[in-house]
Amino acid sequence: MKRKNKPLLSIENAREFNAKIEWEGSLDYVLQNWDFKEFKDKKFNSLRKAYIKAHQDMMDYCYLDRVLEDTTEPSDLDESDRCPSCGDALELNGTCYTCTGEQNEN
Repeated sequence: MKRKNKPLLSIENAREFNAKIEWEGSLDYVLQNWDFKEFKDKKFNSLRKAYIKAHQDMMDYCYLDRVLEDTTEPSDLDESDRCPSCGDALELNGTCYTCTGEQNEN
């Protein structure tokens, strides 16, 4: 795939940016959480802002924040919500589909 934009970021900034990504392990995390005031490159900062906006737009569109908040973790269940045999979460009707091998039709 041919790139439309030539890489124009200075070699010093490119090395620093790469080091931050290697340190944190995620391009997404670095672009959203690190400060790039020392980067005087207008194109870099413009692309970074567009990336952050696109990320937030995708999170909003897919309701990912809501999905993550609505997820019940097994540690949040009390003993009455767990199967006494295997410990998995019980369905609302009290059935453990792990033990019975049945599929939830809902």
